[in-house]
Amino acid sequence: MYEVKSTPDMGEGLFARRNIKRGDIILAERPLLVSPRAMGGSVGGIESHYTEKQIKQIMILEFEKLLEFAIGRFPNEIQAEYKALHNAHTGDGSGPLLGVVRSNGYSIGNLYDGDDKTAVYGAVCKIGSRINHRFVSLIPFPFSYQPRRP
Repeated sequence: MYEVKSTPDMGEGLFARRNIKRGDIILAERPLLVSPRAMGGSVGGIESHYTEKQIKQIMILEFEKLLEFAIGRFPNEIQAEYKALHNAHTGDGSGPLLGVVRSNGYSIGNLYDGDDKTAVYGAVCKIGSRINHRFVSLIPFPFSYQPRRP
């Protein structure tokens, strides 16, 4: 139903091989990574010593460290597949692993930490991440994925 092809200006993308009807399941894939979409909360009570921009950068660096630990536990093949995904966030302070999450992650609806409905999770997939996020809404069972908003 689909194929992954290289494009001259946007890397690899997922392309339909035939007409797809509304409601057709295009692919079902286990994510490479499921993680929070952002780090919230406090950075250890040091907020008064830093500007808002500096706090944001500290949180980004801490998130990158957590991702390094988690992805470092993956088998080498899965690490390579994850790291091969596009990173559109090379100039905003995101590290290479968080940049992949921010570039390729689809939000997962109805997945929360206990009663905290503000902690949004995202999934990064090997093939699904090749879908143009701007124009597609994915709804695989049992999660509801919505493309991230630019």
